[in-house]
Amino acid sequence: MVRVACSAALSLDELVTIAVAQAKAATRAAAGILFLLDGDELVVAAGDGYPAELMNTWSRFALSADTPASSVVRNRRAEWFSDPAEKARRYPDQAPKRTGFNALAALPINSRRSTLGVLGISFRHPREFAPVERLFLLMLADQVGIALARILDAGHGDGVLHRTRLADPVRRRAVTDAMSAVDAARATIDGATALARTICDADRVHLSLIGDEWTPAAGSGAAPGSGPASPVAVPLCAVTNSPHAPLTIAASSAAGRLPAPCGGTETYLGAPVSVRGVVVGALCVCGGHPRAWSDRQRELMDVLAAGIGTELTLRSRAAREGRLLRSVETRTRLRDRLAAAGSVSQVAGALLEAVADVDGVVGAAVTVCDEQAGMRHHQARCSDSAVAAALGVLAAQPPGPDGVLNRSLSLSDLIDELLGDASPLVEIGARRAELVRMPGRLTTGWLAVALEDRADTEPARRDLIDLAHLGGVAFDQTAMQERHQLATGRAAFLAAASAHLEASLDIDETLQRMTRIAVPALAEGCLVFLADPGGLRLAAASHLDIRVEKRIKAELGADPAFLRIAESALAEPVATGDDLPGWLRAERVRSTPLRGRGRLVGLITLLDAPSDGLPHLADDTLMADLAIHAAITIDNALLYAKRSADLAALQYRLLPPRLPLLPEFDVAAHYQAGDRSLDVGGDFYDVITLAEDRRVFMIGDVCGRGAAAASITGLARAVLRTVIQEGASPAQALQRLNEAMRTAGDRGELCTAVVVRIDGRGDECHLTAAVGGHPLPLLRRAGDTTEIGRHGPMLGLLASPVFHEVSLPLAGDDVVLLYTDGITESRRGDEFFGSRLVTAVTEAGQSAEQVITVAMDRVELFRDESNDDIAMLAVRPRGRSLAGIELPDLTGPSAQPAVRALISRVLADHEAARRNLCRRLAVLMTLVPPSVTGPVHVGVLKLPGRWRVEITRVIPPDGPVAGARGPSRTVPGALDQVRHGMQVMASIEVVSAS
Repeated sequence: MVRVACSAALSLDELVTIAVAQAKAATRAAAGILFLLDGDELVVAAGDGYPAELMNTWSRFALSADTPASSVVRNRRAEWFSDPAEKARRYPDQAPKRTGFNALAALPINSRRSTLGVLGISFRHPREFAPVERLFLLMLADQVGIALARILDAGHGDGVLHRTRLADPVRRRAVTDAMSAVDAARATIDGATALARTICDADRVHLSLIGDEWTPAAGSGAAPGSGPASPVAVPLCAVTNSPHAPLTIAASSAAGRLPAPCGGTETYLGAPVSVRGVVVGALCVCGGHPRAWSDRQRELMDVLAAGIGTELTLRSRAAREGRLLRSVETRTRLRDRLAAAGSVSQVAGALLEAVADVDGVVGAAVTVCDEQAGMRHHQARCSDSAVAAALGVLAAQPPGPDGVLNRSLSLSDLIDELLGDASPLVEIGARRAELVRMPGRLTTGWLAVALEDRADTEPARRDLIDLAHLGGVAFDQTAMQERHQLATGRAAFLAAASAHLEASLDIDETLQRMTRIAVPALAEGCLVFLADPGGLRLAAASHLDIRVEKRIKAELGADPAFLRIAESALAEPVATGDDLPGWLRAERVRSTPLRGRGRLVGLITLLDAPSDGLPHLADDTLMADLAIHAAITIDNALLYAKRSADLAALQYRLLPPRLPLLPEFDVAAHYQAGDRSLDVGGDFYDVITLAEDRRVFMIGDVCGRGAAAASITGLARAVLRTVIQEGASPAQALQRLNEAMRTAGDRGELCTAVVVRIDGRGDECHLTAAVGGHPLPLLRRAGDTTEIGRHGPMLGLLASPVFHEVSLPLAGDDVVLLYTDGITESRRGDEFFGSRLVTAVTEAGQSAEQVITVAMDRVELFRDESNDDIAMLAVRPRGRSLAGIELPDLTGPSAQPAVRALISRVLADHEAARRNLCRRLAVLMTLVPPSVTGPVHVGVLKLPGRWRVEITRVIPPDGPVAGARGPSRTVPGALDQVRHGMQVMASIEVVSAS
């Protein structure tokens, strides 16, 4: 509609009226004005809607003036002023208080490569220009330019060089070649112009080349030399290039038809200059007085013009060959640069840089895809992001129907393709676009190029097709390299992932390793769900952002909505992340099932960030392979965890659930499992209370591991407990166990054991011990540690073995340690722990629990592996118990009064000892940290020559074990190590004499 309306205009006034009417209808403009370029000035040609005084003020002004119109001509770019403050700041003379307008669109009027003027559209109120409005106004300016060129052409007679001839592509190329050869032919041209002036006796001689504009190339006398161009309609040289133009003007009828530098000319003689048979300009002589030109002068002017044309032809041919050579060199360098490119991005950058050097290109973009590798890359080279986005839209779609490799788009085609997004392209001067396919065997690519409006676009098109072919080959080579690197990377990743996953059989560690492997190699985040009878549960998660990882574990594990998304991704490999929480920063979710032994073990869920278009490791094939490895490993870890739990439960049942509380004895026991992959062990221990003054301690080790060893362990412990409760002595108990083992089966099961009976109270007691093939117990007394007992045969080996009993007295604070060979046979290389146990016991603290702790600490520091189980049982006589109380909390307000009352009651007849103990206990109890909570036992004990107050508590069954490297649990199914017995928190004593 705009095109039809503008084409109906017959004059400048009509054209402006139509343009303003169109602008008013579409954008509610208030006024419009048309400026035409006149040399180095802008002149108002027509206006509509502006006050008369404003039209008179700006009727003519220089291009150097500080106005929007001048800026548009200088920059050849439209200017938009939506904010009156910005317009007033940049152009103070255009402030709203002076013009009455607050918004302005100043649009260049172009015709081919030249600017004819400026179209201004003004608005009363501030406004933002929408992309569609910008596009409409730019299109309006474009149509005004076409109509303006038509009106200006109509003002010149048939003798003037018509624009249709100026636009002829062959002639334009000839003029371009001639202009490039002028400097090289300067000597010949200067000689010819000087000779022409002499022959014709003229005041002035000049050589003009006429393309889109009139350009003086050389001169002699008062004529201009090479200088700035002028509109082609101005000089008489254009007439010389016309098919019907006269060659001579003898009188002042030439006035007004000559260029401004030749003002006052009365006579004119011009000869056309041709290059390769195409008229490109004129050799002209001018005089200030009327005169007639002779035939001889005309002939010589033709000869001189022909000579200049021949020189320009030769020089332009040489220049063209030089350009061709430079083009070949440029293409060679480009090929080398493309071949050396290491990535798609580098190839695209080099290609776009070469495209930008093509004449007439104002912006370019490239899009390349490799569907097999999952790669899609887009890159642009242009002035701003809006232009890049528009070119990206063009480059992202096929250029035409099947079989059409390349496509040329006119301005109307651009608008049809892009709609409002075309305005950035139109604004930078793009009037055409080329979509060129980059052929490739592995990749598919498109080159989108925005071009200026030129009559001859074929050279640029040929260059672009050539560059597109180079780009297609380079992208193929890079894609092949990236595919190889990707395949190598995937194979290496799978190998490393398998090694990492198989490095542990612990299920929790395996699951966490799985998520750590996937991040960031495969995705931003990874979640592993395990299939339970109740459904899927989140078992492990990892994310690049630790804050997001914490929120995943805290919030998504129990979120049914996210579970539905993860499960839906099983049926469909890629699920969009529209419903995901914003803090997750994931664009999509991908889930891959984990199947082991024909059942669903769980699933891996990957959280993908917005795609960068580059190929990634995590394609469907790799994810399927990884899922197979992970499923097998996780299934094995689950089986191992179940087996370990069964073994731990069995081992737990072979140990006493708790030790009896003996007020006059300090008892502690420790069990630590060896390598669980070696099956259940045969170590056991027990404490049996027969009477107030008799108790039995035993420890044993069944040879072998597994279910058979476990059955013998249960038998040994049960037999010993039974016969001891029946009154058997230590040696008799071992004899009965030997008989039971020999009659239990014929598979030759063997066992070692130690039985120790302690008779008496805690201040004075007697020990009886018997050993059957087991390491001898240790006795620590007065800072010295020795073995006690006599070695006996292994149980189950002989039919009638003899077990010797050893008896000795025990004093208060003596420590007896029973242990299995797992501690003395702990290894570091070829070295055994051995006698270091004696040193550890000697250097340990007073209590039984401290002896065990120090011994285990030394073992852990010494050994480099733990293949065998360790069992220890320690006992220490504490003294004769006089009284004791249970306190619910040692730090409670009633604790100190209760302890003082206990001591006062027991030591009522021993005032000094009572005061001393009460004072020291009061200080001690104030130093108890608040973290010490729970029930404690306070006992008052009597030893020879002294009284003692001890504060003890039962070792928490699920608490930490000092010196242990792993967690301490006695929960069935999770047994690593067990600590039983009593922990002495404080011990204070005073001598009886005090």
